[in-house]
Amino acid sequence: MNEPHAPFYYNGKYHLTYQHNPTGPYWHQIHWGHWVSDDLVYWKDVPEAIFPENDMIRPDGIWSGSATFDKNGIPVLFYTFGNWSKTRNQGVALTHPQIPLIQI
Repeated sequence: MNEPHAPFYYNGKYHLTYQHNPTGPYWHQIHWGHWVSDDLVYWKDVPEAIFPENDMIRPDGIWSGSATFDKNGIPVLFYTFGNWSKTRNQGVALTHPQIPLIQI
């Protein structure tokens, strides 16, 4: 894991994401891991925030980015991604939670 980014505070918890590849120390298939904390001292690893999918948009990983909130106060993440099969192989995207964020 590397490059912590996208810190935000939501529903009484601090959130921090980081790059990692769950299959090992390899470049492709970069995911965003996700930690939460009550006090910024002790952190708990929770399910990944974002992961690449087997599609033609972002198959080579979810890279750096940040967090903000939409007009309803829901966190949204924006990130860069890669698709090395394309001539223009990098892009930028914005994602909203697909399920309600739960209290962890």
